[in-house]
Amino acid sequence: MNVIFMVYFIFLISILAGCIVITRKTKTEFSFAISVLLALTICMVSFYSTSLRAPRLHTGLLMLGLYFTCFYWLVIIMFYYAVLLTGYKTPVRYVWVIAAVFGVIDTMAMVLNTAGEFMFTLEPSYNGEGAFYCWLVRYKTPNYLHDIVCYTIMFFTLMIIGSKAAKSPRMYRRKYISIFLSYCAIVLLKILMYVFDWNLDYSLLLYTFLGITVCYFTVYSIP
Repeated sequence: MNVIFMVYFIFLISILAGCIVITRKTKTEFSFAISVLLALTICMVSFYSTSLRAPRLHTGLLMLGLYFTCFYWLVIIMFYYAVLLTGYKTPVRYVWVIAAVFGVIDTMAMVLNTAGEFMFTLEPSYNGEGAFYCWLVRYKTPNYLHDIVCYTIMFFTLMIIGSKAAKSPRMYRRKYISIFLSYCAIVLLKILMYVFDWNLDYSLLLYTFLGITVCYFTVYSIP
């Protein structure tokens, strides 16, 4: 099981790394945003997979904290990408300054959680034979602020892309709808994870698909 688990995540990382190479070669106005988006996705896959079976509690806390940190910055870079893609006008000075300040505070909180466990904690899970299986996350109240900010930005991103799709000519609409649906699937799966209290974050499986979709429809799709 461990071998299958590791091979699968290495496969995902390889796909994303290939997309980064392709994106960097295009050298368009979107290259930076897409490359960062893909790099953050690689980090998320790596940190989350490591946190599940970390040999020690503090290692698991650090890896999962870095995963949550990467998730926040991915949400921000996806919003930035949506703004570039659609030409949406934002009060740049206020939006990006607030996002950066909160991001720095959030990053520090996630890293310091390794010592204080005030954002979330981990509990061991065991298989039927009593052997350690993986770590299960238990969220604490301050972590919900992180979630509220992330999901609020995600919904704004969906609104921007969805609005552009609705207003665009049919020949351009496929690009926006494809990216919209890919991102929307992640948001819905995240919500289901909280509603049904799933132990594992299955939405991580969709980030690779989102990365490929963004890469294809930005780099290759014409129009």
